Amino acid sequence: MLATIQSRTMAAQMVEDADARLIEAIVSPVRQRILRLLMAHPDTMTVERLVECFEQTQPTISHHLRILRSAGLLYRRKQGNCTYYCVDLKRIAYARDLVIDLVTF
Repeated sequence: MLATIQSRTMAAQMVEDADARLIEAIVSPVRQRILRLLMAHPDTMTVERLVECFEQTQPTISHHLRILRSAGLLYRRKQGNCTYYCVDLKRIAYARDLVIDLVTF
């Protein structure tokens, strides 16, 4: 019985940690703008194209993309030598619902 409770507690903690990473990923104005650009231009944005939209360096944009990917908000699609970034719309919907739950609790 105790092992089951501990297992559930650990599982709940893992979900809470993932939710916290998700919220941390979307609070940045730069990352919000990246998400908006990717949603407006699905399957067409590479790091190079994203850099053109910002006054930041490629390593900085890549850093933001890594954070968004680690939160599950983005995935990459390789085509030849190009890597395209795409938004996971189910994860975006989850983030929306999570924020709504937080502010209406």
